Amino acid sequence: MPRQRASQARDAFARVGTAPVPGAAADDDASEPAAAVNGATESPQPPDVASTAAAPPPPSEASPELDAATLSRWRWQLGATARKAAAARARADAALADWERLAADAAAGGVPRRLVVSAAADADLDPPADT
Repeated sequence: MPRQRASQARDAFARVGTAPVPGAAADDDASEPAAAVNGATESPQPPDVASTAAAPPPPSEASPELDAATLSRWRWQLGATARKAAAARARADAALADWERLAADAAAGGVPRRLVVSAAADADLDPPADT
């Protein structure tokens, strides 16, 4: 099984476009096109559309300066989104505190522990620690 994985990994890396030359030192920076290493004649496969669509484009070092209006829009959007995330985190913290209080009240009221654990599992939460 490990040999099969190794050959699959070697084949996958070879399809990327370049592969290290067998026997070359790591600091030689020697590489050949994948077709030359594998003996293949076809062109390399294009990148997967799903993986390239999710990644933002790399920043260009030669990008022009942004004008004041564009910077203002970015500043507003970034600030508004950061405040929205902070508010959502505060609401989530408050809801978690309410959940822990309710679970403690249920335990004090004699509700079976399995009911609290079941409710926590349904909500994908960790059950509160026993007190």
